[in-house]
Amino acid sequence: MLAGEYQTWMKLGFKSVESLLAGQILRPNPYISEERVRSALVDGLEHSMPAQAHRVRVEANVGWNGSPCWHTPAHGGPGQGRIIQHDVQILPDNDSGLVCEVKWLKQQKAAEIARDIWKLALSRSTVNETAAVRTFLLVGGEKGSHDRFRQTINNLDNHGLTLRYSPQGRHSGRLPPARAIQLQDLASTQWGRNQLRTLLAWGSPSHVRTPPPCRKTLRVATRAYWIARAHGRTWRLVLWELDSLGYQGAPIDWNTIRSNLTFSC
Repeated sequence: MLAGEYQTWMKLGFKSVESLLAGQILRPNPYISEERVRSALVDGLEHSMPAQAHRVRVEANVGWNGSPCWHTPAHGGPGQGRIIQHDVQILPDNDSGLVCEVKWLKQQKAAEIARDIWKLALSRSTVNETAAVRTFLLVGGEKGSHDRFRQTINNLDNHGLTLRYSPQGRHSGRLPPARAIQLQDLASTQWGRNQLRTLLAWGSPSHVRTPPPCRKTLRVATRAYWIARAHGRTWRLVLWELDSLGYQGAPIDWNTIRSNLTFSC
């Protein structure tokens, strides 16, 4: 399946989440959770392409779960530590398949989304773009007395992870252009390293998985955007894709990052 075909498939799944939210926002007491958003996405993926429904999975293990401890390799390996999973997966079919992380923001979750971006980037490795797993991020939230969605996006932007989402021009409907994500720069900051460490860590004293090869620069493109207002509520939903188009450069220098980590194992 080509990249464009995966984009189309994910947009169809996105429509299913839209339908869930549109039905709930009109209710006096709507109930939305991350699990319901994820289930709606999976339902949309399965029903929009029934011949491919058998490929859709929930909570799929990442391929680098069994990486040994970065500090002392003898401390890790297969079966060690907590399992790291992607929220949604489409199994490979003569390609590398697709993985997606899902967030519904009832609180400010910049750190969690940064860890999701690290997770997706690590699963992409450094293979050529045409051979890489397709990677997506689906995020939604309500604008209440505090706009947790905007707070989260602004916080990410402050740390160098700029996720544009709203259409450019009031009536144009054009989605914003893709932007670069500088993962080497993110890892050079204490905050960025903290999110990487939290993702990779397990046990007490803390072990840290050895990260797989990873591109130091990716790009993030907005694939779908939805906003609805009713009964004083405003809900947003955005689908982003991470890829390496235009950024086929060097991988992250993990030795530099490792030298700035403190190990307690």
